[in-house]
Amino acid sequence: MWISNGKTQKIVRTDDNSKDILIENQTDTTNILNLIDKLDTKEKSVIVLYSEGYSYKEMAEITGIKFTSIGKTLERIIDKLKKQAK
Repeated sequence: MWISNGKTQKIVRTDDNSKDILIENQTDTTNILNLIDKLDTKEKSVIVLYSEGYSYKEMAEITGIKFTSIGKTLERIIDKLKKQAK
């Protein structure tokens, strides 16, 4: 999840398939950050590391999650956020 400040829009990177979500206003950004805040500590760590551009290998080393599981873990976290956002 990558949040970039623009003049009137923000883009949130949601996965490695470059499926980005356009955030139209500050309320949307606040809602997404509130959803992230509700994640457990390990989930929050993964999504923050991902948003900061860490590689899967680096994320695995930092969180203690197996390298082979990082992609699926990230996918589950993103799915969880999408469900909570509905």
